[in-house]
Amino acid sequence: MDSQFDFYVDEDPARIGRDYFGIPILAPEDIPSGSTIFVCLEPKIAADIAARHSGAGRHFVVLPPVAT
Repeated sequence: MDSQFDFYVDEDPARIGRDYFGIPILAPEDIPSGSTIFVCLEPKIAADIAARHSGAGRHFVVLPPVAT
């Protein structure tokens, strides 16, 4: 992806509040309304995470499975 990220999201309390290459890591409950979040994990896991944290004007993008 050739774009700038505003934040990362993680459920791990040890990572929340830190930064990754200068970009803050937020808790899921701190995702700003209107945000688009790309969940770059295996599609089933990504869908479960997206379902768990959806709402409040958040748009989660889950990629389809890769054909092998």
